[in-house]
Amino acid sequence: VGGSATDVELGVDGVPEGVTQLAVAGQYGYLGRTYVRDTRLPGDSDDESLHLAVTTLLARHHFGAGWSVEGVLPVGFVELSPPAAETPARVAGFGDVQLGGRYDFAAVWGPRFPHPNLTLGLRLGLPTGEQATLSPSPAVPPTRLAVGSGAWSLRPNLALAQFIIPELAMALQTELPLPLSYAETNRRPGRGLTMSPALLGFPHDGIALRLGMTYEVRGYADEQPAGTIINSGGAWLRVTGGATFAIGDVLRGGRGAQVPVWLRVN
Repeated sequence: VGGSATDVELGVDGVPEGVTQLAVAGQYGYLGRTYVRDTRLPGDSDDESLHLAVTTLLARHHFGAGWSVEGVLPVGFVELSPPAAETPARVAGFGDVQLGGRYDFAAVWGPRFPHPNLTLGLRLGLPTGEQATLSPSPAVPPTRLAVGSGAWSLRPNLALAQFIIPELAMALQTELPLPLSYAETNRRPGRGLTMSPALLGFPHDGIALRLGMTYEVRGYADEQPAGTIINSGGAWLRVTGGATFAIGDVLRGGRGAQVPVWLRVN
């Protein structure tokens, strides 16, 4: 659940005042291929797979004049399934709870076509994420399974939507996670950047279609006292798509998917 671009999809028209939005989003992910940099490893590596399921709750209150505050609560699990002879490893619990606020510039120059919808936000990530250490096999160094980073962080974000015609808009959402501390596992995640440009189409009242891409980059993590962790971080490019639809006058629902088209992992 993002900023102005999502508000456009959800049919928010104008600058809300005294309004509270509640949202729940479910995500399932499956990773079944092993890579070194951008090269896929053949053979037995395909026997291992990673599953994740995360449910995210969001509450946002609009005070008016463009200002709002919000809280994000993720909870879920990550499971690594090694070859059948070995026991799967799992970590479950809360992710990094986020608290923050944002300002919508529609309060300055007006909402909707032809004006852009621009929102700037800042969230504080709390060290509530769950982490676990495991060694999938004797030949693999210890690694981490995690729901969240388990560290303090700042998360500046931007959301932009510009209508081309009343039925079509360009959108961009970006976030810059900046870790501030080490987790209880003595690991500090690398700095990140996520950018998601997309086209939004509105073929009918109450229906919004999305097609775009997501580029995500994550720097090297470091760990005390070992220092830089060379098998961490990377970059991913995914094609994304989805639809949002009205359910009555108050509720909105949606479905979407992301498929990787390029990656370079460490």
